[in-house]
Parts: sequence; C-alpha cells; structure tokens
Amino acid sequence: MTDEQQGPQMHFAQDDETEKLKQWWKRNGTGIVAGIVIGVGGVSGIQGWRMYQDYQA
Repeated sequence: MTDEQQGPQMHFAQDDETEKLKQWWKRNGTGIVAGIVIGVGGVSGIQGWRMYQDYQA
C-alpha cells in the first residue's frame, strides 16, 4: 500500500472515533453536567453554611 492509500483509512478511523465520542456524550453528557453542578452546589452550600455559622457565633 502507498502512503496515499493509508491516509484516508486513518482519517476514517478518526471519524469513527469522533462519532463514537459524540454518541457517548449524547448518552452521558447530561448526567455528567448535572453531577458536576450538584457537586459544586453542594460544596458551595456547605462552605456558605459554615461561614454563616461562624458569623453567628
């Protein structure tokens, strides 16, 4: 095989991987983003509550 014949095959492999990643993100993206938002909100809430308690003491 020549270099010209190998190039498009590699390109198709990358497109296939990209397509798999897009499909995975469609299935899991909402859950991942929701988990991050809930995690950040929880940590922020706990820190805010601790600051409030220190201020009241």
